[in-house]
Amino acid sequence: MIKINGEIVEVNKFPDGTPRINLDTTDIEERKYNNCSYIFIEWFYESNDELFYLLLIKRHLEKYFMNMAYFLFMPYVSNGRMDRTKHDYEVFTLKYFCDFINSLNFEVVYILDAHSDVSTALLNNCIHLNPKEYIEEAIKSLPENLVLYFPDAG
Repeated sequence: MIKINGEIVEVNKFPDGTPRINLDTTDIEERKYNNCSYIFIEWFYESNDELFYLLLIKRHLEKYFMNMAYFLFMPYVSNGRMDRTKHDYEVFTLKYFCDFINSLNFEVVYILDAHSDVSTALLNNCIHLNPKEYIEEAIKSLPENLVLYFPDAG
């Protein structure tokens, strides 16, 4: 799911699967912080299709909101589990994913779940937020016999 300034962007599809996104820019208000005008985009990962939608949405916004700072909140870093390769035949999907996000030229990319330091190293202008409050809130809703397991350094 993708949101702009807190509003969900509806993505419909034509019968052939082509995305149909209606994005009325008159409903989008630029935000201000320290004399900086910006638009805040949130991407709550559901599928890799959304990566393409993010490109389409960002380019559409740039057409109408020039000289604007764009911030991306991406709590989950898709492809973060493929943070290294051991063989030449393995595709370094995290690197190429980050290259794509970097090509969109966000002023800042905020993340919560980087999986490893490789994600934060590969993303330009990346701020890795502390997920502590989100984890604590999730734990409150779980049974008391809870075990947290972290399989690697991430």
